[in-house]
Amino acid sequence: MGEVWNDSLRWLLGDQFDSVMNYPFSNKLLEFFSDSGMDGFDFATSISGLLIRYPQQTNEVIFNLLCSHDTPRVMNRVGHNKRRLKLCVVFLLTFMGTPCIFYGDEIGLTGGEDPDCRKCMEWDEAKQDRELFDFYKLLIALRRKHEVLVSGSFRFLRAEHGDRRIIYERLNHRVHFTVWMNNTENKTILSHPMETNDWVDALTGEPVRTKDGRMHIQLEEFGYRILYRSLQ
Repeated sequence: MGEVWNDSLRWLLGDQFDSVMNYPFSNKLLEFFSDSGMDGFDFATSISGLLIRYPQQTNEVIFNLLCSHDTPRVMNRVGHNKRRLKLCVVFLLTFMGTPCIFYGDEIGLTGGEDPDCRKCMEWDEAKQDRELFDFYKLLIALRRKHEVLVSGSFRFLRAEHGDRRIIYERLNHRVHFTVWMNNTENKTILSHPMETNDWVDALTGEPVRTKDGRMHIQLEEFGYRILYRSLQ
């Protein structure tokens, strides 16, 4: 695996690196989920551009990260807003590739530019964000349980100009996932056509029903929901 900070295609043609640290991915992800103002259309265009840039076998294993020993901590990059941070983690762990968690991110460790980002791990649980730690565990368990989140196809279902709310899907022949995200400071109802009525909340097990051929999902500010249905 190579540590390359920009476009890495020349290194990924089969005769050099098997994978690289995907800094272009982390930069676009953090730009969207921070307060930069990037809308859903530009985010989807950026992510889709990365996916068509590299061979599929690379996209399936590429080293996706939110931060590293050379960058400010993800908590710093999102303005110390834990709800924004959770959106980043949801996307990371429901996207293709190999997700990387930099030590301490899971307990809310902060840090600015190098060397502050390399500070020692906080081992005192009383000083850790244990709710955030449990959140990471929950998303990791979901990814490990459902192969579709690792190797299924990926597609944006909703990503519009001037709108920071998005919907995307992961799909294989067995399971269909949809992820709904409200990357705004206001509560919202996000709607999208859904023909079937067999959706389940992936984190709570609660059935989620459509109405008149559309799914209507109520989301808190910087909220998300992960739905799935079986295709077998």
